[in-house]
Parts: sequence; structure tokens; C-alpha cells
Amino acid sequence: MEADARYAKAMGLTGKASISPRHVEIINRVFSPTLAEIDYAYEVMEAIRIGKEQGKGAVALRGKMIDAPIVARAQQTIAMAEALGMSLPGSALIPAVYAERERSSFAAGQAIVDLCRKGITARQILTPEAIRQTAGFVLKNSEDIAVLEQTQQEEGHTCHCHGSCGGHHHG
Repeated sequence: MEADARYAKAMGLTGKASISPRHVEIINRVFSPTLAEIDYAYEVMEAIRIGKEQGKGAVALRGKMIDAPIVARAQQTIAMAEALGMSLPGSALIPAVYAERERSSFAAGQAIVDLCRKGITARQILTPEAIRQTAGFVLKNSEDIAVLEQTQQEEGHTCHCHGSCGGHHHG
């Protein structure tokens, strides 16, 4: 079973079916990314980032060209590591050890400070409508949407005025 799973992984497959519970641990172990695979995936993404910054059309790493399937596999490896709790959430986007993550975090913090200086509060940004729009990307069915709408009604903000009406036309 293990040899068969390793062969499937080497062929680019990301999992394997089994009817025997005895095989689950083996399959999970084989298809979970190793630390070396995760490190290599981060190297691939960093090489691509640097290549783009330098305006290169082609990028090499460890003496080999990096093409679209290698990038896709690196992204998949990092996302899988994140899902399995082997890396920090969000690290599939920018690895925390890279300066780009620090620059991105600083820019986000600076944007928050700028909003505060303009008198814009989190409550003005995180309105029920903004949350509803964002949640729309992840809501799976009409039951989820109904729960969100019920929450809005319980808060008394069914008109989508975000409270600016002072509740004058809320029933």
C-alpha cells in the first residue's frame, strides 16, 4: 500500500482512495507534505516573486527552470501544509520569513492608522452589509444566508442603513 501511494504521489496525484481503515494512516502520511517539500515550495514562490520583481520571464531554482506546474504544485503544497496546521494561516500567500510579509503587514497597519486619523472607525467599515458581501463568498447555502439575515434583523438593522438612521424607521 505504501509503495503504491508513493508512486501515486510521484505521478502528481494528491490522494488515494481506500476501503480499508488500516490504510488511512499510511495514505495520510504519504500524501502529507514533508518539511523538505514545504521548504522547497516556499523557495519556489520566493524565486517567482524575485523573478517578477526583476522583470524576468523565466526563473530557475537549484539549476532547474520553474514552470507553471511547479508553481501550482508549490502553492498546493503550502496550502495543504496550512490546512494540516503545519504552517501559519495565510502563509500560503506570503511566507512569514520573507520581507514582503513584513512590508505587507506594515502597509496594512499604516492604512489603519490613516483611517483613524480621518476619524473612520471599524464600526463604519465592518457594517452588516460589508460582512454580508464578504460572507457571500463563503456561505454554502440559503440556510447560511438566512442565519445571517436573522442576525441582522435581531440587531434591528434590516434597512441596511448601518444604524445611521438612528432607528427611526426600524419596526
